[in-house]
Amino acid sequence: MIPISGSASVQLSANNPQLAPTLVAAKVVQSSGLLKVQTGQRTLSFQMPTTPPQGAVALQSLGGSWVLRPLLSQSSPQPIPANIQQTLPQPGPTGQLLLPLRQAGGQTVVMLANGPQALPLPLPPGNDWWLRITDNRQWQLVRPGAGQPLQAAPQDTPTPALPVTPSGTQPRPFESPGTPGWQQLMQALGQQFGQSQLSQLPLPSLAQLAHPALLAALFSQVGQFPYGSRMAPPLGPLATLWQRLLLPRGRGERSELGRATEALSDAQRQQALAALTPMVDDLAQFQQQSQSDPDNPLLYLALPYGQEREQRQLQLALQRYSRGDETSEPGWLLTLRFELSNGDLMLKARYHSATLSLDATASTLALSDAVTGQFEALRCRLIEAGLEVGGLRCRQGDVPRQLGVNSAALTYGGTPYARA
Repeated sequence: MIPISGSASVQLSANNPQLAPTLVAAKVVQSSGLLKVQTGQRTLSFQMPTTPPQGAVALQSLGGSWVLRPLLSQSSPQPIPANIQQTLPQPGPTGQLLLPLRQAGGQTVVMLANGPQALPLPLPPGNDWWLRITDNRQWQLVRPGAGQPLQAAPQDTPTPALPVTPSGTQPRPFESPGTPGWQQLMQALGQQFGQSQLSQLPLPSLAQLAHPALLAALFSQVGQFPYGSRMAPPLGPLATLWQRLLLPRGRGERSELGRATEALSDAQRQQALAALTPMVDDLAQFQQQSQSDPDNPLLYLALPYGQEREQRQLQLALQRYSRGDETSEPGWLLTLRFELSNGDLMLKARYHSATLSLDATASTLALSDAVTGQFEALRCRLIEAGLEVGGLRCRQGDVPRQLGVNSAALTYGGTPYARA
């Protein structure tokens, strides 16, 4: 089983969670009238903005659109102290890396794979400060300036409201047999994941992801991936592995996963990074859709899981909503998207006025029949759990490739309510 700590109950409110927008270090190049933005392992193409960017910049996803933000600083880059250099991740292909900073116990703290690291850098007044690390082993305190919206180049990069990678081409690095070093790394990772006997891949099963305590822990950590530490599986071990691949060698690793990472040659580390980074980027971009709007909080999670020899993905969205009547009690909408052996399945569970109703859409007739056949047993279990059950129905239809906000209105039970 997946190691889980804490209570299985989760308290959700309009002010939970507090989310920090993710910034991705970017390198921009102007070419043939287009703005080429390199981030991680990909290059995105946009129409040339009115004001071409200058200096250090970062890319951010806001409201389903790409935004380019300048990185502002009050001082020039400074050399990183020698006693700290070995603990910090190395910049990627962009030549820079951004890490969020926070105050803890009067100190400036950055979250790393092995826990929080105090830094000898007093934070100036204000918030939203980031640590910018450059490839010449220098660092600098920066904060994002006003964003400049970007328009995707024609027939090129999709906006974040669509899948970061096209359907059927989601990064699935765990399906690759790889080298002996990669196999040893995956074996250690599987132990961290609590690998399921239902899969030959180092991933948890779909049943393990359904554990209430696990979901409660994941919700409490939304916005921290991939830079958080000690996160719940499967995102926690994946983030830890990715961060350790970025760190310099020779750190005296104690965990089995750390030792397996340390045993890789430089070439194998680069191959592992090239395999994992697109998936990490893909998952982070999906989670970044989460919003802490007091009236309509949105939580998004995308979690990898294993089914026999295939790597699959569970997508989850949770939203609090109001029916427009000030006297009416707010409700909750939980949407799940599964990749199953006999098709894709989307479930929408609505909880309002102590009543739970469920609508399902299956991509195949066989899956629709299978789901419908389980409804009576599900109804009995829900009633035994003390819930009042409304309608339970399933139909065959088109299942969206990715959960997300793609229109100006969301629909609950057939009635559209405009978003604020």
